[in-house]
Amino acid sequence: MIASIKALSGGAKGIAAYFGMLNSASNYYLGHFVGMWFGLAAKLFNLIGQVNRSDFEHLLAGKSPAGQPLKGIQPDSARNKSNRVAGYDLTLSVPKSVSTLWAISGRRVQNIIVAAIMVAAQQTLRDLEHDLPLARRGSGGRREIFAKIASAMFLHTLSRAHDPNLHVHCVIANVCRGEDDKFSALNGRKLFEWAMTLGQIFHTHLFEELHCGLKLETYSPIKADGQHADWFELKCMLSHKSPSRHSYRKLCEANSRRGSIG
Repeated sequence: MIASIKALSGGAKGIAAYFGMLNSASNYYLGHFVGMWFGLAAKLFNLIGQVNRSDFEHLLAGKSPAGQPLKGIQPDSARNKSNRVAGYDLTLSVPKSVSTLWAISGRRVQNIIVAAIMVAAQQTLRDLEHDLPLARRGSGGRREIFAKIASAMFLHTLSRAHDPNLHVHCVIANVCRGEDDKFSALNGRKLFEWAMTLGQIFHTHLFEELHCGLKLETYSPIKADGQHADWFELKCMLSHKSPSRHSYRKLCEANSRRGSIG
């Protein structure tokens, strides 16, 4: 799956637990990837650079980073803390061969791959913000308008089974500022409808970045039904298998000892 999305809820405890999962999972053998803010609404709140727990929890609770209520947003409360949608986790996954190349490479190539992934994810969110009307107005929310968003981006390098699997969690707060300068909740239905398309957009941007940085050739895999897949793989990895959990750990430890290579 090249993209998935899920709604986040559960009140303050649920938000805190999710941040802990995202942030702790950013630790891995070759370094530490911190969460980074992105989006025009994030800039409005002066959220630039590294994501910290307080800002993350306040924004997903429907408040300003200072903890103040936002007009037009229903904040978490004792009454609605478990039901209110705090945000949406749009997860963008890279092709398996890219994760494998990252796992077996030295620091130089790994850094190029990571940079390509983050730029592609940012460009995807920029496209989302620019091209999709994510706020609703009027009776029944029938009128759609464009809006600024705030997203916390976390790059992870492993699957839940601890195999190499690079993916970006783009946690979009359920707070946006419409082109009418009013705050409101996001149109979550629109995000779900566009999730797979956003994954394809991400892969298009990623292909361009990897080709520019590493001059890698790609191909479109054939699925079991005989149709071409809607993702790409790297030709240079056709003869390589993804390393197992054990061999991946040994590779990471060896690369750490060798320093910046590849």
